[in-house]
Amino acid sequence: MSELAELLHGDQLRSQNRDGGGPNPDFDKDDLVAAWIILSGIPERPEKMPSIVLDPSQFDDATSWLGGLPVASKQFIWPRSKYGKSLHFMGQIDLKSLHACYEGVTPLKSPASGAIAFFFDRDSWSAIYIDAQAIVMGSSIQPPEDLGSLRELGFFRDDKMFSKLPVRLRAEADSRSGENTTVTGHRLFGHGWVRSDLAYDLRGRDPVLTIEADKSLGTESEHEAGLSFWQGRRSFQDNSFNGGFVCQHNVC
Repeated sequence: MSELAELLHGDQLRSQNRDGGGPNPDFDKDDLVAAWIILSGIPERPEKMPSIVLDPSQFDDATSWLGGLPVASKQFIWPRSKYGKSLHFMGQIDLKSLHACYEGVTPLKSPASGAIAFFFDRDSWSAIYIDAQAIVMGSSIQPPEDLGSLRELGFFRDDKMFSKLPVRLRAEADSRSGENTTVTGHRLFGHGWVRSDLAYDLRGRDPVLTIEADKSLGTESEHEAGLSFWQGRRSFQDNSFNGGFVCQHNVC
């Protein structure tokens, strides 16, 4: 069995025979693991993929941040889900810094200035482009009154917003065959998380944003190690992010 298979299932993987008792001698663990890997979409992505790590920064004037509030003009319209519920703000990424990481080559057909602001709930996520002038001349946008608390999403806090965590962008090659096949940390793109994605059909999708459980940010919850935002490959390439897929990552 491969190293990835051992990580996903270990020696505890078993199948029962028809009467419900004991392991099935005809059961092939490798076959089932291979089926799960296909469902996870892993073969569709190369061994190494570009990734942007979002490292915590000590500078409050950082141009990218997670949590806190979005910065935009007064005309900014807070996004809502397809069910009409206000989405929670997850972070704002400076596009100039993003383009600088790979010298202007990114998976996004985005301008080289301004920012992308991420919003989500348990059903979907959305990315909103904010132009540079709106950021310079704008201010922090307060959330709508009807926005629920983060506890309603399973996080350990009654606030409507996560704590602000300034971040700096750092490029790296995200390899799925490294020592840790489950990606950790806050990041853009890459492989996304492997182990707990098996509960979802991720074929044809790519990860856009991955957020780990982080006490300083406030994304800790009882049963989850974090969450990630995925998008269909065609929609991803067209920058049509509305209606993306939210994947919750279990601790065990």
